[in-house]
Amino acid sequence: NMYQSNYEKALNYLFRSLEIAKTLSNNNLLARTYNNIGLVYDNMTDYSKAITWYFKSLQQFEAAGDKNGVAMANNNIGGIYFNQENYIKALENFKTALDFSLEVNNTKGIGNAYNNIGTVYNQLGDHKEAIRNFFGALAARKQEENLRGMADTYHNIAMVFFSQRNYDKALENYNASLEIEERLNNKPGLAVSYNSIAEVLLLQKKYKDARSYLEKAYKLAEEI
Repeated sequence: NMYQSNYEKALNYLFRSLEIAKTLSNNNLLARTYNNIGLVYDNMTDYSKAITWYFKSLQQFEAAGDKNGVAMANNNIGGIYFNQENYIKALENFKTALDFSLEVNNTKGIGNAYNNIGTVYNQLGDHKEAIRNFFGALAARKQEENLRGMADTYHNIAMVFFSQRNYDKALENYNASLEIEERLNNKPGLAVSYNSIAEVLLLQKKYKDARSYLEKAYKLAEEI
């Protein structure tokens, strides 16, 4: 398996880097190397190994007094807990990540943390808190002009409104997401938006409109 061998190569390289970082006893370099090892295991869905390395990374970032790093490590740890469906622990880490990102005014970190918190609340069925946090993410992502992130957040907001059967609001936010995907010419994102919009239109019994969006999605899927 090509991916497997690529991961093994990445790990070999990172473990060599780790030896160098240890001899230099540089907290920040150690923290980043631990984090990168965690990321590889995360991508391999070996969550127990990934979280071990993320915690090592967190300790080093704390020792280095690197608040951006502490936020990043907490976001990564929260992501593992989320994947393991341990939503309460995920929420704790994401909220810690938000606190540290706000402290150093790291707009990217703020956007990511709000978006992650919103995702957890949505999973827990707390739509009010989900929307509140997604709007926090949207504000931060607008500030950093992160179009890709804005498209994702509009999509997340739309999904919450869809769950609440507020189809007009869902449509409004799916369209906002679609507009950005068109600007970015992001074909996978466009296909998802077309399908989502069609789903809403079908429920609104707007069959002709729904069909045209489904046809667009089908055409795009053939290109991807």
